[in-house]
Amino acid sequence: MAKQCAICEKKGIMSWRLKKLRGKYNPTIKTRKQPNLQWVRLIDSGKILLSLVTVSLYFLIINYPVSAISIPIRSFFTLNAVDSETGEFVGGPIKIQIVEELQGTILDMYNLTVFQPGDIKYVPWNPGFRDSGLKVHLTALKDGYFESEPYIFTVDETTPNEGLLFDYTFIMQLESPVKAKVIHEETHNVELQGRQFDIELITSSEVLDFGFKESSKSLSISINETTIDGLLDVSIPNTFMEGPFTITIDNVLIISFLETTRDDSVLLSLTYTTGMHDITIKSWNIVNPKILPPKTSNPFEFIIIAGVLVVFGIGVWYALRFRGKKK
Repeated sequence: MAKQCAICEKKGIMSWRLKKLRGKYNPTIKTRKQPNLQWVRLIDSGKILLSLVTVSLYFLIINYPVSAISIPIRSFFTLNAVDSETGEFVGGPIKIQIVEELQGTILDMYNLTVFQPGDIKYVPWNPGFRDSGLKVHLTALKDGYFESEPYIFTVDETTPNEGLLFDYTFIMQLESPVKAKVIHEETHNVELQGRQFDIELITSSEVLDFGFKESSKSLSISINETTIDGLLDVSIPNTFMEGPFTITIDNVLIISFLETTRDDSVLLSLTYTTGMHDITIKSWNIVNPKILPPKTSNPFEFIIIAGVLVVFGIGVWYALRFRGKKK
């Protein structure tokens, strides 16, 4: 027979601790948590298994009127969810995923629904009902939108037992942006050691600035991206820069870029998110000496050399001829 309360049917549940990783809480190994069940003897000499909460309520109901033990919940919060592009309400219903966690252990998981802006939800997230230090994770979910960034509310000694707990607005991003992606093709000229090099850019972003720093052997590109998945392809001649390459976006080193080697150039492909970004492409090798421009020659140099050789040949011929006559 399963160990559960005969009245409220409370029984053991599987729970797990949360481990924070890169701003998210990942579940670990599940363990079974047993409820606090007590055997209670009945008047007819029988006995049943009840949870401790049920036993406490049973004795309260017997000894006190129902009105004396009813504790209404007077604390509440309000929520809103707006589109990241328009700033307007995304429309209901919006599912709010809620996880109650205390010291890394998940206590409860459930959902609430928001139908209109500023929807009021009464919850027992105050010291009268919950332990201090309880963290409540709220995440908004809506069809056609990406999952929102989580909002965390913490219960402590200063949390009011009634009234407004917090008012929060989720920013939701469409899964398929309304704006169509526009691809730009640009060619920028760089001069180095008296030579001209063409750097080709294919990007979905607006190029705000482009430059080359010989001292640091790096290209700098400033862009502005309006979609959530920007892209940039940079074609660099092999006669200008050679790998290995290092790329930073907003001074953060990235390794998730694609490097494609072609006959006369190398193609670097990278992606990024919405907003303005400063991209730096650095190479350890610039301008291979073997392909530097050849030394220019005088067009009359060959004629002069040929004339000298002819005069020298005539002189040798005359010397040999007179030497033969003397003999």
